[in-house]
Amino acid sequence: MRKTAVLLVLAVGLCLVGYSNAYALTLNFYSGTDLWLSSSGAQDPGNVNLGWGKNPGVTGKKYDSLIKFTDIFGSDPASQIPLGSVINSANLYMWVGYDSGRQSAIHQMTFDWNAASTWNSIGSTGGIVPGVNAVLTPELTWTGISNAWSQRTFDLTGSVQDWSDGAGNYGWGFTRARDAAVTACSLNYATPSYRPYLSVDFTPVAAAPEPASLLLFSLGGGALAFMKRKRA
Repeated sequence: MRKTAVLLVLAVGLCLVGYSNAYALTLNFYSGTDLWLSSSGAQDPGNVNLGWGKNPGVTGKKYDSLIKFTDIFGSDPASQIPLGSVINSANLYMWVGYDSGRQSAIHQMTFDWNAASTWNSIGSTGGIVPGVNAVLTPELTWTGISNAWSQRTFDLTGSVQDWSDGAGNYGWGFTRARDAAVTACSLNYATPSYRPYLSVDFTPVAAAPEPASLLLFSLGGGALAFMKRKRA
């Protein structure tokens, strides 16, 4: 009886391990588009930095920035997230500087844009306007504690889940009060290790188990069948 119980626990364990391993999926995304928007109306020329706020040395000149990672959803299991997946976590990693004591906000964008967009083209009033071309409530806000450059981690799980559920992926907008500027490294930064990237941990809905998981499941099922025959 004791031997049968041990075999039963082992069989169930093999089944559970097989299925749990099939859902441990994380992808990192490095390719996309970003823009440093200026109220001067000038187009962004692939700037190595991003910025948001206001340049204190230029009266009335305001800044916002945009970033989005393209082709993150699709049918390629090696490099894309299947639509409908449960997003367990989605973190944007970005090097930021000059934000000591300054509060910044990240908004999920609701207005599409591209590399040729400008301050005036993304909305009728110019720049990022929550409730007009971005979700009214910021997805994340933070107040910097140092002007030194450091890599920050921004939890943006909510918007990536929205995109997985079918909303348009228009990326994120960075903005703040128009009293000073915050700076960050862009996707065009010369040193690749300083460029932003997005890391997403997700669970595909109704995903097929991996081959190794199928083998474990078969072993578990076989053990159960063997015990059934033996007891008969």
